[in-house]
Amino acid sequence: SEAVPAADNEDITCDVCGEIVPFNSFVEHSKKHSADQEGAACQVCGVWLGAKELADHLAAHKVHDQWLDRELKTSTSAVDITAQVVEMARAGGAGLPGNRRHVAVGDAVLVHWSDGHWYGGHVRAMDGGDSGPREDKISVAWDPPYAHWAPERVAEHAVIPRMNQPREVCNFDVALQFVNKLCSMKGRDNKATKLEVVYHWTGEEN
Repeated sequence: SEAVPAADNEDITCDVCGEIVPFNSFVEHSKKHSADQEGAACQVCGVWLGAKELADHLAAHKVHDQWLDRELKTSTSAVDITAQVVEMARAGGAGLPGNRRHVAVGDAVLVHWSDGHWYGGHVRAMDGGDSGPREDKISVAWDPPYAHWAPERVAEHAVIPRMNQPREVCNFDVALQFVNKLCSMKGRDNKATKLEVVYHWTGEEN
């Protein structure tokens, strides 16, 4: 059956707020809701929310994060303890000058080759365009004792800057092994023990 147009004197129930609105005022009433619905995506979870709801939604995320933080800090799980160790180490080393991962033309670099070894070289050129294979972005010339090798184009992920500056290196799996070792030691000797944090040298390719 065909829909029958509403008469100008009929009332309509708004689907958004439930208010009963005269038909001839419904367009203006709907505009009010359109303005209310202007908003943005939540930066935490990505859900789209109206401007009025977004602040409350972000506050709920904050409360949830605080609850999780409390749960994490009181947990005796080796994985949860490791997460805190890694976060502490990375926060402590965040400002180290050697943390830079990107490279530029002229930089000394280490290249992880297909044989599993690292070789020293320097960046000749960076491919910022769409020409050539997209995975081969960096042209590298080799340093002695490999200077006689022809320059190669290599993938970005296979190249790290070569620096004599300290940088943060924290591997979750290694940290988990450390925590598991501590837990096993605690199981053998229940006395309180103070931990000492020691910084040590490691190969630059790590």
